[in-house]
Amino acid sequence: MAAADVVLVVDDDEDIREAIRRIVTQCGYSVLAASDARAALRAAQAVDGPISCCSPMCGCPETPALPRWQNN
Repeated sequence: MAAADVVLVVDDDEDIREAIRRIVTQCGYSVLAASDARAALRAAQAVDGPISCCSPMCGCPETPALPRWQNN
């Protein structure tokens, strides 16, 4: 997948993920949605290029894994 204005949305609540995905898509971005940090890392690794924005859920116990992805 080529990255062109890609936003990564991470939230364990499917309704919240879907609402954010709809809003961000309407703004013209491609969206990767993940239910946890591990899924977010897998999704991010499939992108050829930068991700414009990452929206991790608050209080995610696995969120510290995301900076490792950002530095790679």
